[in-house]
Parts: sequence; C-alpha cells; structure tokens
Amino acid sequence: MVIPKCRLNDEFFSHLKLELGKLKFSVSKTQDVEDRVLELETLQKALEEATEAYDKMQAELITARQNLMRLFTID
Repeated sequence: MVIPKCRLNDEFFSHLKLELGKLKFSVSKTQDVEDRVLELETLQKALEEATEAYDKMQAELITARQNLMRLFTID
C-alpha cells in the first residue's frame, strides 16, 4: 500500500470536515464511531492551531530576515 504525501491545505481540511460530517450524522452511532469523531475533532483542532502557529512563525522569520538584510546593506 502506497501512502501519498499529505499537505495541510484547504483540500485536506475540507476532506477532514467531510469525514467528520459523515460520522456525526451517521445512522448507526456505535462507540467506535463516537471515538472516531472525537479523535478527528481533536486532530482537526491540533492541526489548525499548529498551522496557524507555523504561519505566524514563518511571517516573523521573513520580517526578521528583511530587517537583517536592511541592516547589512545600509551605506
């Protein structure tokens, strides 16, 4: 079985939300389904928070790099 590389993009989060919706509104609500919903909701929240933190860190690094470049190129 080949596992494709995943990207944390809009397509990924849309798929995750779709799966959550299917499970939440499924006819048979077994304990396994409830556990899976909880796992996916936790995963979704953790990934969204991590993505936000990464984006913020990346923006801060770009700003720091630009500031350093300005310092080194001042005549």
